[in-house]
Amino acid sequence: MKYFGILIAVYLLSTLNSCIMRAPKYALSENVMTLKLGQSKEQVSKILGIEPYFVVSADDTQTVFLYKYRVADRATLPFLMKATNGKKVRGKFINLYDCYEGCTYGWYHGLLA
Repeated sequence: MKYFGILIAVYLLSTLNSCIMRAPKYALSENVMTLKLGQSKEQVSKILGIEPYFVVSADDTQTVFLYKYRVADRATLPFLMKATNGKKVRGKFINLYDCYEGCTYGWYHGLLA
């Protein structure tokens, strides 16, 4: 009977393992708002507290990195919603494209969703 309980526990742990979600490392929106034009990749990574999530493009003339950050939302009951009430919660992930050297897109710290 003891071995049966251990077998059930191992089975449950192995099947529930697939239910675990993995989220990317992300910066806070407060850190994103402190970025300035002309900062180096090292400065941006230090301010955000994370390394780039992905290299979007890299060639001889430019390099574009993707960072992830998360916005703050608020949760409240719909019939009680007012302009300033509710509880602060973590919102959705947003993409931050950061371009270095001769960027032709017209944006550097582009906040594109």
